[in-house]
Order: sequence, then structure tokens, then C-alpha cells
Amino acid sequence: MGTANLSNSLAGSWFPNRVGNGKLANPTISKWFDTSAFVQPDPYTFGNSRRNILSGPNWRDVDASLGKTFSLSKLREAAGFGFRADVFDLFNHPNFGQPNASIGTSGAGIISNAYTSRNFQFTGRLRF
Repeated sequence: MGTANLSNSLAGSWFPNRVGNGKLANPTISKWFDTSAFVQPDPYTFGNSRRNILSGPNWRDVDASLGKTFSLSKLREAAGFGFRADVFDLFNHPNFGQPNASIGTSGAGIISNAYTSRNFQFTGRLRF
């Protein structure tokens, strides 16, 4: 709940009352769940909603790595050079954060952050 805890308990969370399903058929980042399905409970009561009843967006990530080792026998018998290229989030799929779940606030149901995009890393290793 986005308002002060009026349950008169000195600890714990104050959950809203659930009056509908809350899930949308086609959620977007500007409206991930139906905020009208949740209402503020009466003072000195706990809401009938429980934790983790709604799911956030899926996380999709494909990482890839490619490497090659070369022998440098002219320098020394066991000498070699290794090269490696790593790609994190190869297809650059956007991974969004969790929606704001503070019922009663203007930002409820809105996803306002996203996580890192594609990232490359190159590594060289000289053995001697």
C-alpha cells in the first residue's frame, strides 16, 4: 500500500483488499496490472490480498562465447596465446524491472526501469 499503515500493528506490511483478478490480457509497461482490482482496506484491518499474486515481466537472456588458442612454439615450447570473445544479451532483448505495486499512488502498475543491454567483452591471454 502506498499510504500509511493504518492496521494499528507496529510491524509487518499492510496489504490491499483484492476486489478483482488484477491481471490484464495484454499488459504494457505503462499499465502492467489492473490497479482498480485493489482497494485500500478499512482502518484497523489487514487486507485480504497476499504476497506475490501478480507476476512481473519475463527475463530473456542469451549469452554466447567464442574462443581460440594459438601455439607460439617459436618463442618457447609451452608458449601460447588465447583469445576469447563474450557477448551478454546477444539479441539485445529489453528486460524490464518489476512494476510499482504501491496501490493508491499515481505510479501504481507502471514499470519505470529496464536493465542493461547487449555487452561485449574481449580477452587475450599469453602463456609462457
